[in-house]
Order: sequence, then structure tokens, then C-alpha cells
Amino acid sequence: MKVVIACATALETGPLRRHLDGLEGIEVVVTGVGLLETGVVLGRRLVAGSRPDLLFCLGVGGGFSRAGVEVLDICIAGSEIIADFGIPDGERVIPFSDSGINPPFDFVADQAGVAGMRKLFQDHGIGCHCGPFLSVNAVTATEARMDALWRQYRPVCENMEGAAVARVAAEFDLPWLEVRCVSNPVGRRDRGNWKLAAAASRLAEVMGPVIKGLLSCKLS
Repeated sequence: MKVVIACATALETGPLRRHLDGLEGIEVVVTGVGLLETGVVLGRRLVAGSRPDLLFCLGVGGGFSRAGVEVLDICIAGSEIIADFGIPDGERVIPFSDSGINPPFDFVADQAGVAGMRKLFQDHGIGCHCGPFLSVNAVTATEARMDALWRQYRPVCENMEGAAVARVAAEFDLPWLEVRCVSNPVGRRDRGNWKLAAAASRLAEVMGPVIKGLLSCKLS
């Protein structure tokens, strides 16, 4: 099984590479931050390189405390939604569903893969949350915005790249999965509450044995 892992930054790939050292079938791609860079870099890789069996998005992200998610928790995406793509309406952004444009803004992860991932986590005694992830171009920085997102989507995690990985996967007819470790709570922006390095290290520590299990099966 060949897996392409997309990460936004070297902060996330550094610890991960150490835990994946020596594993065959794994390719790590640093995409840069944001939906645009991720789509361009990952799309270019798939056009120019060999076809993988799976696209895997790994990284850190914000967690929604109302979903019971805390800093350094592990989250699996059941779906990805571009949460700020549409028509502004106060703190909400309404999707272009009634405008006649109808561009895709939500993407469902490979459900057999999600179930397989959850079993792998369970087998390794790792607790996790699973639910909708939100991809955004502008990070949530207020409680009001967090409240609006929660009412609209009931998400578990916020990030800036996942939906681009999902869209590229759809374009190339590939399954995709996404796992993130929570580095900060979604809401009022307070960098004093961020644990970026700790979240990246925990993600790598957790995903090392899980990816070894992933390579030995097709998560079905």
C-alpha cells in the first residue's frame, strides 16, 4: 500500500518523519499553509508522480470544546467542510447552495477507512474524537464566530488544509483520511493557550504505530 501524507508545515513533518523512518510505502509532502497552497502542491505531486492508494492529511488544528475536545486530543475527520466559502450573514457564512453556482464545499471521508482508523486507534489504546472538520481561510478568533460555527455544523476540529486534500482526492478518484491533534481551543484568539509543538509531537507519537497498521491493510 502506498500512502501520500500531506502536512502543512515542517513543524508537523519533523516529529512525524522520525516515527516513520524506515517505513516503505510512505511519502510525506509539505504543502504549505492554507487551502490554495495545499491544492496546488498536492495536485502537482499527483500529476507528476506515481499514483498512491490513499491521501492522508495529518497535522495540528483547533478543537471545539463544546464537542468535548480538549488540547492534545486526537481527532479523525468524518467529513471536511469549507466553512467560510459562501455568502456572509453576520457571523455565519451561507454556502452557495441557492445561487445557481453550487461549487463543492463539503467532502465525506472514506467511511471504510474512517472505521478502520478508529479500530486501529482502539487496538492501540488511543482515544479519539470523530466528526465534521471545518477548513477555513481565516482562523476563528472570537467566541461569537465559534458559536456560529458550532450552531451551523457541530464540528470537532478547525484547520486550514483538509478540504483541499479532500477536493484533490475527489479529482483523482482517491480515498482520503485526515487525523489531527488539537493544539488550541477554537474561540477567542489567545496564543498563550496554544501547544503547537506538543500537538505535533503527540500526533507523530500516536500515528507511528497506527500507520504501520495502515500499511498492512486497506482499512476495510
